[in-house]
Amino acid sequence: MGQMRQIKTMGIRRIRPMRRIGAVGQMGMTMGLMVLCMIISLLTVSCQKTADDRPVPRREGYPRIEQEPVEYVAAEEFPLAMEINKRAFVTTKALEDGGLWADASLPQYGAMAYYTFTPVNGSTIHSVISNRLDRMLLNLGEAEPEIDDFTSAGGARVTVITAMSANSTPVQFVAALPQWVVSGSVFMPGVTQASPVDSLAPIIDALRSDIVHSLSTIAPK
Repeated sequence: MGQMRQIKTMGIRRIRPMRRIGAVGQMGMTMGLMVLCMIISLLTVSCQKTADDRPVPRREGYPRIEQEPVEYVAAEEFPLAMEINKRAFVTTKALEDGGLWADASLPQYGAMAYYTFTPVNGSTIHSVISNRLDRMLLNLGEAEPEIDDFTSAGGARVTVITAMSANSTPVQFVAALPQWVVSGSVFMPGVTQASPVDSLAPIIDALRSDIVHSLSTIAPK
């Protein structure tokens, strides 16, 4: 059966499934375990402490491409306090339930980040999170994910799933506060199953870093 190992770095608990031995049933069991871990994590408001800040090598080698220093700014359009990439071009649409859709274009990566802000309460938060996790796993398909799990500066419980593979939706996320659930994904329209993973990996890693930084700053306004 596929096993999972937890890697703690810079206050973020990263979960990577060990390589599977190819059975569909084993994959289902692994995915089920991941879902359980994510649900428990998102519904538990507690900080993860760690003393291990050592960098962790990727399970697949790829060329390291130097990225320009990234600057982040406050996203004034969002209903929660959080930072986004300064080079992102953001458009928003208010929803009837009081929520918000936000699209952040990232042309330097050839990608678009989609955010959904959903107002919740004690009776709705569980179903909203469950719905978002279902969508994330459907988008993931059979790709082996890396899962970053942490608590934001404002107490939001955050899970980021990254597929280091030829996946047009390589980064997905969900974050929960008592009154809000923030969910979304990063879409790369030019990526197909034939796209070379070695070329995509540095870009996906940069996108993951962008999203992790953004979600780590979530706090109530």
